[in-house]
Amino acid sequence: MVTMPKAQGGLGIKNLHLHNKAMMANLTAKLLSTGTGPCFTWLANWYLQDTIPLHPSTTDSAFWKPIMKLIHVVQQTTRCIPQDGSRTSFWHDNWTGLGRLNDALPILFTYAQDQQCTVKSQKLNGNWDIKLHSPLSHLAEEQLQALMTELLNHQAQAQLQQDTRLMNVTNKTTTTRDYYHLFCDRGMRWIPAKWIWRSAIPHRHKVFLWLAFRRRLNTKDNMANKQWGNDSGCDQCPALESFEHISLHCRQASWVWEKLNIAHTAARTNDLVEFVESTISGKDSKTWPLLLAICFLQLWYARNNRIFNNRSTNRQALFGNINQTLDLWATRSIKLAPELVKWKQKFLLD
Repeated sequence: MVTMPKAQGGLGIKNLHLHNKAMMANLTAKLLSTGTGPCFTWLANWYLQDTIPLHPSTTDSAFWKPIMKLIHVVQQTTRCIPQDGSRTSFWHDNWTGLGRLNDALPILFTYAQDQQCTVKSQKLNGNWDIKLHSPLSHLAEEQLQALMTELLNHQAQAQLQQDTRLMNVTNKTTTTRDYYHLFCDRGMRWIPAKWIWRSAIPHRHKVFLWLAFRRRLNTKDNMANKQWGNDSGCDQCPALESFEHISLHCRQASWVWEKLNIAHTAARTNDLVEFVESTISGKDSKTWPLLLAICFLQLWYARNNRIFNNRSTNRQALFGNINQTLDLWATRSIKLAPELVKWKQKFLLD
């Protein structure tokens, strides 16, 4: 979980295996482009002569086999703008208006003499010379006609000085970062991420909020589930001590939410995400989640002070701690500072 991207609920710590795979994929993309340096030119001249194989052979070196396994990944995630076509696959790369020809023209693809050939190998004296097995079926003839029409239109377009590969998602040249995000992506977004990973929040507070929204703090209910103790009840209320109870329903929490005029919402809510989303309407969407985060933080500190130091935090001390944290976070964001400081007025005692 910790190696998942922050936007998907993780801590964003690098997964070294996937990062190494991303670097290899980016190296492969450079290898399949021209004008990327003498090292890549030498490798291409040695391994990619008129064909771009998709599977390693038994005679391939230990260095080349991992690259071979990623050629298909690079072809599926990029589009090509070929110049001479020496490093662009004729059938498997996306380089024409039809897309990948093996997908767009599946019947004609079965007639290809070499299904791993390059674009350059299908030209003779500057003219297209598609090498196919004959005789062609009627459907294959129709697809060949469509292909030749597309190739003539493509040939009339302006040529670049080198074969170029662009990422499908960003429409920019490939980077290790793009491939790392691709390999890590699980197709989901974690809602609290946009509230936690803010520059105004100190790092240790970000980790606290991540644990809180993940329900990983050592509250008594979690400790009982881990068999670290038998007492799972709140020391102030006749209720199970969870972080939702501490931050929404406990006696000290009611002081805070009454000041913000959202005590009724807190009383009928049992989920932190639902609570933030239901109270943000009509508020500043940038600073309101920060204010709630500060309240969660100080309520947790008040609970720990009571449990570990046997000291009860009264209303005045709690509101003072919230205001001090507002000042601290305001110093970390010049743009948000004026709005954050305004919230201090809410926690001034009458």
